[in-house]
Amino acid sequence: MSSNVPIPGGGNDGARPGYPRARARVTASRRWFYVSVAVLAVSALVIALLAVGEPWNLAPGMTASFRKSVTALVITFLLVLPAFAVFRYERQSVGGRWHEPAWRPSLIGWVGLLVSLGLAIGWHGLRLAFYIARVWTGQL
Repeated sequence: MSSNVPIPGGGNDGARPGYPRARARVTASRRWFYVSVAVLAVSALVIALLAVGEPWNLAPGMTASFRKSVTALVITFLLVLPAFAVFRYERQSVGGRWHEPAWRPSLIGWVGLLVSLGLAIGWHGLRLAFYIARVWTGQL
């Protein structure tokens, strides 16, 4: 026979079922949310710094510029896109219990994503695409 009497010192201690776990989930969710916002913001900054001072046309002797562009694309695909997925998932999983702080981390996350994607695709990716197309057609 089983009883629903709480055991002293055993996990639930008579509290509402699931409440401590729900609070821990919200805390963990917010932690992951803030980590993903930080990753998005820092990645956008790094990708922007990789673009500063680089010429538009890539030539065969520009291995440092080529590496910077490849690095920016790798950061975008390996850090930015997964961080944005975590950002959206954690924000949605909290649901109505989430109250946006005054410093608007959601805005920082969205801006980080847009800057990262814009620079990675519009600057680094296009440069690499033109370079590869010129090498492939033999116009270098």
